[in-house]
Amino acid sequence: MKEPLLRLEVPGDHDGMILEALHSVGLDRSHLQRKAGELSGGQAQRVALARAITTRPDFLLADEPVSGLDLPMREQIIALLRRIAAEHGTGVVVVSHDLSMVADLCSRTIVMHAGSVVEDRPTLAVLRSPRHPRTRELLDAIPTLTTEAPDHE
Repeated sequence: MKEPLLRLEVPGDHDGMILEALHSVGLDRSHLQRKAGELSGGQAQRVALARAITTRPDFLLADEPVSGLDLPMREQIIALLRRIAAEHGTGVVVVSHDLSMVADLCSRTIVMHAGSVVEDRPTLAVLRSPRHPRTRELLDAIPTLTTEAPDHE
């Protein structure tokens, strides 16, 4: 985790900065010694976030930050990203096909299709009244829970 600090010539106590970053994502120093295969999906995401915030960036680019995670872990990672943004003043740019996650995390949404921007509005406006068919496709892909009772004859 020290490599980005050294490459970017970030001044300060690197060991302390790394431990602070680990602590801020809910991990301890034991995670420094673990190999990727020894981490759960959520731990791996937390380590990636710790690596990213160690250098104290102005913004994070999160590419599909919760893909492959179960619902409780998704919620934890989204909450963690929100907390990091608030506590560190870090902007978060999210790239995702999952508009439900984007809605939980972002105040503004840009939808792209075939390399062009087709929507660029506040997230709530995009969700309530999509203007482009691609946006509608993304919204239709959000899983929903049906609670209708089965027909018993």
